[in-house]
Amino acid sequence: MGYTHYWYGLRNFTAPEWQAICDDARQLFDKATVTACREYDRPQETPEIAADVIAFNGPNEDGHETFWFQREPDDFQFCKTAAKPYDLLVTAMLIVSHKHAPDALRISSDGGVEDWRAGLDFTRQVLGADYGMPFGKDSG
Repeated sequence: MGYTHYWYGLRNFTAPEWQAICDDARQLFDKATVTACREYDRPQETPEIAADVIAFNGPNEDGHETFWFQREPDDFQFCKTAAKPYDLLVTAMLIVSHKHAPDALRISSDGGVEDWRAGLDFTRQVLGADYGMPFGKDSG
């Protein structure tokens, strides 16, 4: 299938949890050293952060599948990034969701903890040290 991240919805995010996730997303997109856009073929459009969804991709050849993250998650969702640069933001968003609602999703990945290290380091640099891995070593 290719390098992919998976999440299984266990419950919907509450309004305060979703607000915290969206607030963190704005800060991460603002400080990111990689470019994110709404869709790979629409690089001029900014990532979507809305009342019910956060959606983004990498631009042009730096994009792959759109990260589509819902306030009311489906039972099973995934995003194949092929380890392209926007993977940094995909892992960061999953780390953020785990911080604010650790029981809302079950998160897994084709990558291991070391593959997520850049996303964790970036999240901690922007948002603080109290963010941890959503699985494996360093999980919070």
